Amino acid sequence: MNGLVATLKVEDAYTRDIGKGIVRMDYDSMYSINARTGDIVEIKGSRKTLAVCLPVYPSDDGKGILRADYLSRHNAGISRGDNLSVQKTRKVITEHVTVKPQEPIPPVTELYLKDALDGVPVTHDDKITLPYFGKLLLFQVVEAIPVGVISNEKTKFSIAKS
Repeated sequence: MNGLVATLKVEDAYTRDIGKGIVRMDYDSMYSINARTGDIVEIKGSRKTLAVCLPVYPSDDGKGILRADYLSRHNAGISRGDNLSVQKTRKVITEHVTVKPQEPIPPVTELYLKDALDGVPVTHDDKITLPYFGKLLLFQVVEAIPVGVISNEKTKFSIAKS
């Protein structure tokens, strides 16, 4: 981490970002924490989680907001309208992730998880979703070694019994 922190007000994510581990902020806020498009940021409310940083749309520029979906807000322990701390962190590739289904799921393979979640940052106890034939399957991260970003080439998956 670079030690530079921004405090931003949380708003809803854009529809296209839901379930992808993305947060958006304006360029001034990104600049203030030395982050660029695609960098990994740590967002901190009552707990910490990771997300991919992208810029807001021009209509939101200069508003001092962070756009995050429900899962990212839940994972950070924050609500819409809260202020939170965000800072850039270095990108680490997660070598092994164990997830536990949060509801009955159809048979999915570790390979499907790996492909669908490529590039999504994860931390222990995060909730993540997996797109599956027009639905979203909900999982909890039981283990992430080390905490970081899922890589299609390098990350191994396990599915814990629910």
